[in-house]
Amino acid sequence: MTNEDIIGIFVVSLLVGSLLADLVFGATWHKAYFTSGLTIFVKRIPVKHWHTNIPSQAQLEKKFRSDVISSLIFKEIDVHSYGFREKMFEFKLMRTPGPMHGLLMFDTNTSQVVVKGFVNWFILAFSLVWLGLPISGAVLILLNNEPLPSPLIPLGIIGGFILAMGIMYLFQSSRFSNVASFAAQSWARKHMQDGDEA
Repeated sequence: MTNEDIIGIFVVSLLVGSLLADLVFGATWHKAYFTSGLTIFVKRIPVKHWHTNIPSQAQLEKKFRSDVISSLIFKEIDVHSYGFREKMFEFKLMRTPGPMHGLLMFDTNTSQVVVKGFVNWFILAFSLVWLGLPISGAVLILLNNEPLPSPLIPLGIIGGFILAMGIMYLFQSSRFSNVASFAAQSWARKHMQDGDEA
């Protein structure tokens, strides 16, 4: 077995394993998957007056359902928090492969709505592979005693990847910010409505 074969098997195993882990843990709403991981987004919004009841799952899903882009779906993790992610296996005009899944928390101790975004495992594995391609390619070339190509090729690969990931992150972080804003308004609005009715 050659070095190229070993690297190929490792890369395929890493990508397939991480994709399956995202699908399984995301689809089963595994608590650890939605409450821990590599945090790449955090948004905190203070809410001065809030009600004891948090906004419902139905309210959140109605707000973030879309006919054009991927809908967001929510699942209660505990009494004051929801895990959320893009809906799986949904045909849309613009399917957005988001790099994150999220956690929405209604923190009664600090009177804040907090949204955290954790990087999807497949995106993390894909990033390591894609950014490692130029390095592993250079190593294989050196092991085979061949001359190194122009550095513009690996720089182009890395630059293109960073640009694509940056665009996806900006798009999804905007949606996560909207989740935090809507959740804070709903939490406060519900309090005001109940106060008016009392």
